[in-house]
Amino acid sequence: MRGRDITAYKRGLGHTGIIDWEAAKFTPYAGPFFTKSVKIFQKRNGLPQDGVIGPRTHDKLENHFDAYAVKMYKEFCDNFDPTAKLRLEIRDAAHYWWSIRDRIVYSQTRPMDLNKPPSYPNPTDCSSFATQCYYAAGAKDPNGRGYDGQGYTGTLLAHGTKINKSQLAIGDLVFYGYTTRSSPAFPVGSPTHVAIYAGSGMVYSMGSSVGPSYYAINYRGDVNCYTTCI
Repeated sequence: MRGRDITAYKRGLGHTGIIDWEAAKFTPYAGPFFTKSVKIFQKRNGLPQDGVIGPRTHDKLENHFDAYAVKMYKEFCDNFDPTAKLRLEIRDAAHYWWSIRDRIVYSQTRPMDLNKPPSYPNPTDCSSFATQCYYAAGAKDPNGRGYDGQGYTGTLLAHGTKINKSQLAIGDLVFYGYTTRSSPAFPVGSPTHVAIYAGSGMVYSMGSSVGPSYYAINYRGDVNCYTTCI
């Protein structure tokens, strides 16, 4: 990862004393040392220590920006692709809810209870979890229903555009499973589960256990297809 935002964050960390200001090289490149520094900052501020700068970590760290850091971050935002920003916000919602997963229970309940962090969906299932991540990001309903509280894997699949694995981008949907018996909602071969692609070969998946999980994309050996709704 690299960008003007990394420079801004490094300078913020420098002002907290976590990064040695005198010895630091405020380059636009992130690496293991940067991630370790972010985790230290998160621990000091009572945040989940994942090394990822999501909305809550950003809000805390922005308080330590100097004028140059503010300039760097503004330039980063001005040049940021709005579609890419939307994708990151979908992932950030999934990540936040994963960080408080012990509070979220599984249930196939409709209508969906739509929420945005710091509120959380409870209960939820795989398709409503995906839908609520899009809702939290301000994206269009991936079911194509205008967020009426309805939708399932079938509407997510029907409304999206199928893509190849090589085309996957953050926020796209990964479908798993194959139905063997036909029904009005599920023709034979329909997927039975959906997860949100988080990038770097990982997904956020709301299964039948408590809370969403963070897995490698092939954690199940029955990947059905991939779609994009953005």
